This record gives sequence, C-alpha cells and structure tokens, in this order.
Amino acid sequence: MPRKHIFFDIDNTLFPTSHFLERADENAINAMISKGLRCDFKRALRELQAILKEKGSNFTGHFDLLVKRINGKRDTKIVAAGIMAYHNTKNAMAPYPEVPVVLMRLRDMGHCLHVASEGVEIKQWDKLLRLGLDMYFDKVHVTKKKDRTFYEKILKSEKLKGKECMMVGDRPDKDIIPAMQAGMYGIRVKRGKYAKEKGKSDKEIKDLRELPNIIEKL
Repeated sequence: MPRKHIFFDIDNTLFPTSHFLERADENAINAMISKGLRCDFKRALRELQAILKEKGSNFTGHFDLLVKRINGKRDTKIVAAGIMAYHNTKNAMAPYPEVPVVLMRLRDMGHCLHVASEGVEIKQWDKLLRLGLDMYFDKVHVTKKKDRTFYEKILKSEKLKGKECMMVGDRPDKDIIPAMQAGMYGIRVKRGKYAKEKGKSDKEIKDLRELPNIIEKL
C-alpha cells in the first residue's frame, strides 16, 4: 500500500473540545462565585458566553471582563479563582477513546501522521501534550486561519502531492473544503458542535475507527 500523509484537526476530532470547554467554564464560574462574583450561575454563564462570542476564544481576558461587567470593577482574587479552576479542569483532558489505538495502527501501516490545526501554536501544543498524543505525529502545522492557502503551503513545504494526502476533521469550512480545494482527500468526522453543518467531503465517518479500512481501499 502506498504511504499516505494523514492530517488531523485536534478539536472535536482527536479530543471532545466542546464538552471539555463546557465543563471548564462551569468549574471556573462556580469558583468565581465562591470568591465573590455577585450573581447566580445561570447569569454568569450567559455573560461568559456573550463575551466568548464577542471577543473570540483566543482573547486572554474573558474572566477579567466577566468580573468587571458583573461586579463593576476588576477583582484579581476572583479572576485568579476562575483561572485556577479552568486550568485544573485540564488535568482531566483525554482524547476520544479510540484515538490512540487508531493512530498507532496507522503508523504501523506505514503512514505519516500530521496535525493541521487553527489557533495559537502554544495552545495547540499544550492540548497535544496534555492528551499524550504528541508522540504519534511527525509534524504539527498550526495557522491563524485555515484556508486553501494554508494547505497548499503545507504541500509545498513538505514536497507532497495532494493525492498522497488526506485531511481528517470535523468542520467542513475549515478542515475539509479548503483541503479538498488544495487537492487533498477530505474525510469528515461528524461529531461535536458542527456535526449537523452541511458541507462537501470525500467521505464521512462517525469516529476514527473507520479510518484504517478507508485508507486500505484507496
């Protein structure tokens, strides 16, 4: 079987990001309320969700802004309690159950594994290290914006042809469609908060256990 270069997204592909973020936010809010955030849980959650939507996930002052909006001024102790609880939740981070076995099998089959992720590079590496998945990947590619140009740059820098590569991810607009435009084979994992979004792909799967058989047939 010809060697393939398989590119994986991280969020909601290797790791249940949506579920983790919900738990981390809930733990942070409870911790902040216990240290003096003057509102109930439901209001704090609504305010935090509004801030996340307004500022984006890579904004570093979510809790500062939350405390200021609710209490009228910044309170370092309350903010620190939220940050501590959020980061303590990271100790429970784990990949989807099938992920380590599937990645090992793909490597045993002789394929080259990559990460292709959007976000802040240090944060994406933090996820891989906490999940214990860094050892499976030959290369990690992180960009601020996933588009066709990103995938074309990877192909050029790695001296690869699109037909040698496949992109595995949960989002049609960032993982699958631009990768296919660059000439890669696109495999969409339909889970997480984008599972119901419509979008073109070469193949759709429910979890990664289907991957080895798909690759064998290509």
